[in-house]
Amino acid sequence: YRLELYKDDGISGGLSYKATVHQPKTRNTLANITERILAGECAGLVVYVQSRLFRNVSALAQFVSEVLQPTGTALISATEDIDIMTPDGVTMVYLRGIFDAKVREDIIKRCKDATATRAEAGYAVGALIYGWTQDQIWHRDEPETTTGRAPRGRRGIVPVESERHWLLFIKDHYLSGWNGPRIAGELNKLGVPSPSHREVWKNKSRIARERTGHNPEWSGTEVWRVLKSPLHSGQIRLKSGELIQGRHFQHRLWEPEMREQLEAMHVDRMARFKTISGRQKTKTLLNGLAFCARCGHRLYAGICKDRSSATIRCQNGKGAGKATCPDMTVRAQFLEELVIEELGQIAQQNEMRQYLQAEVARAAASQDVDLTEERDQIKRQLAQSEEQSQRWTDAYSRGVLKEDHFVTYTERLDKEKAELTERLDKVQADLERRVSRESWLRQVQEALLDFPLVWENLDNDQKRHLLSLLLEDKSLRVDRDETYIRVQLKVHLLPARERAVVHPTFHGTRRTTATGVMRLSQTQMVLVHYSAQGKTRRECADLMDCKVQTIYTLERTIRKNMGDVSWSEALAMCRDRVEAHVDQLPLHNAGRGRNGTVARVSTHGKTFLSPILMESFVLFAQGATAAEVASELHLPVGTVEGRRARIHKAFGTKSMLEAVRKAKEQGMIVD
Repeated sequence: YRLELYKDDGISGGLSYKATVHQPKTRNTLANITERILAGECAGLVVYVQSRLFRNVSALAQFVSEVLQPTGTALISATEDIDIMTPDGVTMVYLRGIFDAKVREDIIKRCKDATATRAEAGYAVGALIYGWTQDQIWHRDEPETTTGRAPRGRRGIVPVESERHWLLFIKDHYLSGWNGPRIAGELNKLGVPSPSHREVWKNKSRIARERTGHNPEWSGTEVWRVLKSPLHSGQIRLKSGELIQGRHFQHRLWEPEMREQLEAMHVDRMARFKTISGRQKTKTLLNGLAFCARCGHRLYAGICKDRSSATIRCQNGKGAGKATCPDMTVRAQFLEELVIEELGQIAQQNEMRQYLQAEVARAAASQDVDLTEERDQIKRQLAQSEEQSQRWTDAYSRGVLKEDHFVTYTERLDKEKAELTERLDKVQADLERRVSRESWLRQVQEALLDFPLVWENLDNDQKRHLLSLLLEDKSLRVDRDETYIRVQLKVHLLPARERAVVHPTFHGTRRTTATGVMRLSQTQMVLVHYSAQGKTRRECADLMDCKVQTIYTLERTIRKNMGDVSWSEALAMCRDRVEAHVDQLPLHNAGRGRNGTVARVSTHGKTFLSPILMESFVLFAQGATAAEVASELHLPVGTVEGRRARIHKAFGTKSMLEAVRKAKEQGMIVD
């Protein structure tokens, strides 16, 4: 036998060879072994000890019952007696697996306890964030002893001088108004190495470089991940979320108050822009502000395949390798113009000013009523919680309720009371801030009334802020049914509006109406010509050198293009068009032959162009460019380029000038 060594250092033994609902991660090495075993390439599997194979009981049982036993593969341990071919041997394997799983759980618990203890002592835990490294000095947490045992020691952290400058650079620019993507772009422009270049992340950096082909760079997400760490303010975050002063507090880069200011600014930006709209000079105004009417997810900007324009599309499910709403794609400029037109129409209505003034007062009063009702409800819930707490205390004092149950119930009730108290304080503050709420409503009113006057004088960032102010959250919803677009939007203080329009792109006017005879291909024209002469399907198949089934398929396609009519009606509709181009048709040799070849040679020596190609060819012959043809026919530039390539292929030319010359020689076009 030939032995091959497999190892997967650093990967948990709790992972299986295939993904499950609860654990999507797998062990690639074990998956490769499984493939070879199922393929019959292995006579046996040798391990040093069973725990090296699995420390997960369910994964072990699945591997033995679905992989080893069906294939008759032996499982051999160098230090244990294992026999999976007998019921007693399988039972012993499972029993060892139970104890191995228990050892793994104990290790996990000890590691968690050690991590919590280290954090409570003020030391950083986990992988260090950008800007910090391990201190070379060991800190003693207990005094020297005379027992001969060395005192326990832990290493602290110190800032990296070469990275301190860039952390302060990120902080200062973020406070000055720059957002994450803009800061990341500036760092990349200056050639600052990203956190992936640090020694601790060298493996991650290598994997990313192999996948993308270039070194990892700064990104907006990476900037905020680095900036939000409490280590920079000399603090340590405990498992409960509480922040305590760390042992490295004297080396802090900024004060804890600065960290709170950064977090407050981040929350404010996320509430204002809701997506990456903080990016400077953004070209797509509705990126992340529009929502899919089908799945409710945000619509984000993308680029058409021909890169001619931006689109707004649904990307729900993209992370899982699929798109939930694949046909939810709308031209960004078209959607923006539609929303701006609707807002302009609302602002220009004569009675809108009086209506908004009354609506502002009504909305403020309505908010007061809602907040008052919510405050009263919270107070009633707090009173009920107090009564419940008193009942549990009385039951515990009488010995009816056990101590552990009393502690559990009391902790849960205290948590609920704390949440209710926090919510009550917030509602009470909102009630006291009626003046600020009315001011915000007045701001919305003025922004809507002045919309037509100020819109053209704003830059893109100001336009996005204005749209975010006017539109209610998640109120701009878009749906698409082939060429029809339905847009629903709701402006603050106004009822919802809905509008359905025809989308002018992808399936433009010319392309949509180019059905029926305009959609006839060369082979379909030949079939119509022979059928109009009274030929049977068998005779047509022999003349066209194809199968009878192909004739049936061509007939169905022609009938569908004509509007699902009968075959006789389709012939009557197509006959005149076909007879006008009969001199260009390759009669007696028009179909896909039984040998798989396709004939494209006309019996009269003329090149055949379908009506759609002829439509574009006439414009090219008049000297129009691809962009001009696309604009004239309401098509993407990529589609027009594809038509030009097909025209060159039909004529066997490389330039449009030569194709036009050949067309004139054949009499297809005239000067």
